[in-house]
Amino acid sequence: MSNSQVHCSLYFHKLLGTELDQMAHAVADGIYGNPGTFASPPVTQLVFEGLLSSYHNAYEDYKNGGKNQKGAYLVAKNNLMGSLDQLADYVDSQAGLTEATIYLAGFTPTKASDTKAVVPNAPAIKSVEQGTSGTLLVEAEAVPGADFYGCIITEFPLDPTKELFFFEGNLLITNLSLRMELNKSRKKKIMNLNPKTEYWFYFYAGNSAGVSTLSAPMSQVCLKLFYPAYLQTAPAKRGLFLFGYYAERGTKSAT
Repeated sequence: MSNSQVHCSLYFHKLLGTELDQMAHAVADGIYGNPGTFASPPVTQLVFEGLLSSYHNAYEDYKNGGKNQKGAYLVAKNNLMGSLDQLADYVDSQAGLTEATIYLAGFTPTKASDTKAVVPNAPAIKSVEQGTSGTLLVEAEAVPGADFYGCIITEFPLDPTKELFFFEGNLLITNLSLRMELNKSRKKKIMNLNPKTEYWFYFYAGNSAGVSTLSAPMSQVCLKLFYPAYLQTAPAKRGLFLFGYYAERGTKSAT
């Protein structure tokens, strides 16, 4: 990336490409849809659309074919990310200090500061609470300097030396069965969990300098909740007050 004071952000593909497709489409529309501003991009529209199509196809093959398709998927993803890097440098050179030009290109501007960002410390998990059936609510403590928080969810304690690793400020997963929640919030609603199953949660924090190591884990058994019969019937009569719930096997919860 260039060293201009305002430049294109590439946060999305640093977060394991979860929004890579969305970002690539926005950049394609912005750069190739405004030839008056972006007259000679280093990656032509035909080449970029081919890379994007290859990424789509590789992703679908990977999703349906499993680990056997992982290599082809990673190649297609890296090729697409490399083209975005080239286009980001090009937009930086055209934008000068104008955020409007960066937005026009489909990127998000990032302002450089006088103080270089440092990788934040690992957050501590504040709480894991029961939600509705098949849902757990997880929250991490705030970490100074963090711009976003990620969470890894597993059905077993992690061995970080085998399941994932950190490389150049990025978190890379080797175990594809791990589930990740990558929205920026410290509070996460983890849905579609299996009742009677114990889940382990690991948080990490990140910013433009990279991501932290993992937090100490916290585990919780996801309960299948159901309401007593008198709360299940005649909802119009019982009003809005919920006095408690019963967990499976009839154990009364705290009210």
